[in-house]
Amino acid sequence: MREFKRHFKIYLWVFIVMSLLFFAFRNGLLHAHDVEPEELRYLTASSIWWFYPSIILVTNLFFALVLSIIDICFINRIMHRASFFVLISVLVVMNIAILWFTLHFFDHLVHYVLTMVSGSDTIMVHSAELQVTAIFLGVTIIISRFLIEIDRKLGPGNLWKFLIGKLYEPREVQRIFMFIDLQGSTSIAERLGHVKMSQLIRDCFDDLSVVDKYCAEVYQYVGDEVVLSWSADKEKNFIQFIQAFHAFQDKLVQRKDHYESIYGFVPVFKAGAHAGPTVVTEVGQIKREINYHGDTLNTASRIQGKCNELDSLFLISESLRNSIPETEAYCFEDAGVIQLEGKAEVSRLFKVLR
Repeated sequence: MREFKRHFKIYLWVFIVMSLLFFAFRNGLLHAHDVEPEELRYLTASSIWWFYPSIILVTNLFFALVLSIIDICFINRIMHRASFFVLISVLVVMNIAILWFTLHFFDHLVHYVLTMVSGSDTIMVHSAELQVTAIFLGVTIIISRFLIEIDRKLGPGNLWKFLIGKLYEPREVQRIFMFIDLQGSTSIAERLGHVKMSQLIRDCFDDLSVVDKYCAEVYQYVGDEVVLSWSADKEKNFIQFIQAFHAFQDKLVQRKDHYESIYGFVPVFKAGAHAGPTVVTEVGQIKREINYHGDTLNTASRIQGKCNELDSLFLISESLRNSIPETEAYCFEDAGVIQLEGKAEVSRLFKVLR
């Protein structure tokens, strides 16, 4: 649902901006050549002010809704199951079908509105204008899909920050970080081989998409490990990071038939989490990406590394435990005071249990 909302917002804003530019350019060009726009023959002075906003809003809402549904229901399903050529071919066919359908929808909508305003039948939109509109819609869809891919690459919520350069200068933020790692990955890789191991990791990370429901941001994929992050400024996130890990575990169990039939076992992941201040900024020249720096990440990683030693699938720091609101859904077992690698001071860890 969160992914649908993100796609919908991007489509809607891009289409609104492009529609305003289209109508401004179209009407300005017609005025420059002393040609009256066809619709003005049927509009009164009082109806002009709501005609254009209404057309723009209705058509753009329709476009954003249809394209978002197609992305979630169809495009995502074939994204990892088809070659790039097949994917592009499917997108072209879908976009042509959308353009054809929407142009007729737009044509009849304008015809209906003008008929309603003028009280008499009017002519349909000229075919030349429909062709220009088709070009405009095609360009708008391309821009929208490009921005959606950037949003997918940067992670939810970072597109706007990237566009305005908000992350160019380092700044301190409060974050929750959770490192999730495949248990027994070395022996699994030896048994499966590199190719099948890679397929296993891809399947697991596809199932990891359930964490999107709990407002998780995927910070990094590193081999068979993934780093998730939440804002520590929202109290609900101190419960959602726990719910996200257990939802991922449940998803793997639900698909045990799939994993057992292909790999011969159900993968198990372990996790370590910590919260605190960290610095976020854009880094790199050849390839730019958003990076977090600071001791909070190092501590979370070290905590995850203690899972096997303490016989636990989910460990958190004492400071994070103290920030979690009381709940009957989970209990926290004191795992004792541990010396984390690379840290001078000892740390008290807690096991998270359902």
